[in-house]
Amino acid sequence: MQTMFSVKQSMQKREITYEYIRGLVDGEGCFTFCRGYGGGKLPTFALHMHERDRELIMAVRDKLGLENKIYILKAYLGDGFKRGSGARLMVRDLGSLKT
Repeated sequence: MQTMFSVKQSMQKREITYEYIRGLVDGEGCFTFCRGYGGGKLPTFALHMHERDRELIMAVRDKLGLENKIYILKAYLGDGFKRGSGARLMVRDLGSLKT
């Protein structure tokens, strides 16, 4: 089993593949709807992982040719569980979603 450090090293040595991206999206991504400015719903693709995987999300974004920002979100700690902050890529642009 590879550690996160060895995965990051291997990602730096070679380019991320579309098959790898498919696996990440299957496990950590989703297609959903978000509220738009006028109250309507916008189709959205989101990939959310722990903040330590931010570089991996950046590699996915770059491979797909997206210009979207990666958001760092603080963890919800109100329920007593210790969680780390998360990194999220959100794509709401219809042109990017189609391609």
